[in-house]
Amino acid sequence: MLKLLHIWGSYVFIFAFLVTAMIGVLSLLRKDQQLERFTAWAFVACLVLLVVPYGVGFSLKAALIADLSAPAIEVVQKHHNLAKFVLTGCILVALTTLSVLKKYRNQPFPNWFLPNLLFLSMMIVTFSARSLVSAWRIPGAVQTPVAPLESEPEEASF
Repeated sequence: MLKLLHIWGSYVFIFAFLVTAMIGVLSLLRKDQQLERFTAWAFVACLVLLVVPYGVGFSLKAALIADLSAPAIEVVQKHHNLAKFVLTGCILVALTTLSVLKKYRNQPFPNWFLPNLLFLSMMIVTFSARSLVSAWRIPGAVQTPVAPLESEPEEASF
C-alpha cells in the first residue's frame, strides 16, 4: 500500500507540477494577473502534493535497505538524495511564492517573479526526472512484467 502511495503520489506530483509550469508560461505570455496568482498558488499546492510521497518514502527506503545488496542500496540512496533536491527546490519555490503573494497582495507581481519561478520549476522538473530514472533502477520498485507464455514445442523437422 505504501509503495503504491509513493509511486502514484510521485506521478500525481510530477503531472500537477508540469501543468502548473505550463500555466505559468501561459500567464507569462498573456500578462494576466489573475492567471499569475493562480499559478503562484498552484506552485504552493504542488509542495503539499510532494509531501505525501516524500514522507512515505522514508519507510520504503528503510525496508529496501534492509533487504538489498550494496549496489542496490547505492541506487536507493541516489534516488533519496535526488528526491531531497526536489523537496528543497519545492520548498524554495513555495516560500518565495508565499512571500511575494503576501507582499504584493493587491498589486501586480514584479517583472522578475514569474520568469525566475519558471526557471526554478524547470530545475525541479530536471531533478524529478533524474530521481525517477534512478527509482526505476531499484530492484522491485516497479512492477515486473508478466513472463511470456512458453512457446509451443517445436515440431520435428524431417
